Amino acid sequence: MELKINVAISEFLNLIKTLPVSEKQKIKQAIEKDLSSNKKQMNGKLNELLKNGPTLTKEELSNFEFTNQSFSKWNKKLYA
Repeated sequence: MELKINVAISEFLNLIKTLPVSEKQKIKQAIEKDLSSNKKQMNGKLNELLKNGPTLTKEELSNFEFTNQSFSKWNKKLYA
């Protein structure tokens, strides 16, 4: 059996405010547990993306470093 209720956030917060402190603590712990598991899932996805993401070839890296050095020299001359 499933029950869905459309409740605005403000109404939900007002309901929580009426609860005793012990019940608020239980809700807080449940939310924190849910958020931490979501964070772990997101970190796992980010790690996979970084591990399997594109990388530069040696030639591309060399070109990048040369371009970066050229911009640095130009910038120093311009603002020296």
